[in-house]
Amino acid sequence: MTAWPACVSVILRHRMLCVGCPITPFHTIADACRAHGVDEAAFLEALQAAIAA
Repeated sequence: MTAWPACVSVILRHRMLCVGCPITPFHTIADACRAHGVDEAAFLEALQAAIAA
């Protein structure tokens, strides 16, 4: 989130609670997707698009 702030909007759009969460540094993207019931492939695609923009 620090390196690519545009990713914050992707996280929020998927209704994930990772922004500001104290567990975030310990979770992988796969962990976070699993915990929030988010399709990992779609989430990664959205993250990559935000980074590329």
